[in-house]
Amino acid sequence: MSFKLQFPFFCKHKKYVYLDSAATTQVPETVINNLIQNLAFKSSIGRSQNKIVDIQELKYKNAVSEIAAFINAEPNELVFVNNSTDAVNVFVDALIDSFVAGDEIIVSDAEHNSNLLAFSRLLKLLKMACVWMSLKDCYLLKLS
Repeated sequence: MSFKLQFPFFCKHKKYVYLDSAATTQVPETVINNLIQNLAFKSSIGRSQNKIVDIQELKYKNAVSEIAAFINAEPNELVFVNNSTDAVNVFVDALIDSFVAGDEIIVSDAEHNSNLLAFSRLLKLLKMACVWMSLKDCYLLKLS
């Protein structure tokens, strides 16, 4: 089966090339099916104790272990986020104690707006400086 045919979106729109995966990713049918199955037996993993929670918690732990093994990481090194915007916010929040007033954040004019919003929180909160770097025509940073 063609890789694209695993995605209902591409089954309907065969000629499309989808390039906005950082913001919204098309979902393969197997994920949709598993999501429906898990939503039908929704539970509060880590907050309740019953048979449904036990089943869902085992599925979750197995998924975490599989993903960790796939990327050669430990399960406790993974952080799950909704999308890249959420990832940037989690990243900034995790590093907030590493910065002090007067530190600089270097950004380029190619930064996505969601990155700039996350960084602007740091700038305001910690009175940090923002250094803008322009990109050359070939999208390389001008370091001078």
